[in-house]
Amino acid sequence: MAAARAFHALRGAASNRGLTSFCEYCHRLEHREWLATQADLDSLTRLLSTGLSALAHHIPQLGAEI
Repeated sequence: MAAARAFHALRGAASNRGLTSFCEYCHRLEHREWLATQADLDSLTRLLSTGLSALAHHIPQLGAEI
């Protein structure tokens, strides 16, 4: 439950910044309430890695706006 709330908060922040791909990953993770298998953990790891890569792409833009 706490993880879902954290992903929900990240999704909101991503949405506010227009980071649609990262927002999509957070939405998918938010609705995954538990990890049943190693395959689930591997999937979660891939989603986080891809989402963070998408976020990293926007860091220079965010710095310019501050």
